[in-house]
Amino acid sequence: MVRVYQYPLRPTKAQEAVLELWLIKSAELYNAALKQRHERISNQRRDFERKLVVSLFARFDLVAYEKLTIARMVHGKLAKSIYDAAWGKFIDALIWKAESAGKWAVPVDPRGTSQRCSNCGNIVLKMLSEREHRCDKCGLALHRDENAACNVLALGLSAGPSPEVASATEPPYFTLR
Repeated sequence: MVRVYQYPLRPTKAQEAVLELWLIKSAELYNAALKQRHERISNQRRDFERKLVVSLFARFDLVAYEKLTIARMVHGKLAKSIYDAAWGKFIDALIWKAESAGKWAVPVDPRGTSQRCSNCGNIVLKMLSEREHRCDKCGLALHRDENAACNVLALGLSAGPSPEVASATEPPYFTLR
């Protein structure tokens, strides 16, 4: 004769209580570990931002940046990358350090910085996928981002401190010419 054991399909009340306590404790431990990881990443990002800002203002008296509306940019495919890069926090750290160090952090209007030729001022229309700037008027050929950086710097210098302060900084400002 074969014996058939029947196991209960549900745990007993005591087993449920023990299981519930175990799950709660596991969830608490998991959430604590996750919180530590996020805190560590946040601290690393903040440390990197501060070190970068300090090194920028150790080398330059004026830092020009595009005043981007980040809230309007995070509705597309790059939203996660923009939030992950923490552009807003970096700009806040840049402004704070400039004020505390007596230096300049100059916001620049971003419109047209990648379209305008940094050499002659000619408007060269291009699609976002085009990565090289080629001016038909003066023949300048640069990477699109380098051209935009030259334009942002020129706009920042025109809105920033007096020319004596700007020219006294060593090493000289970032120029591509």
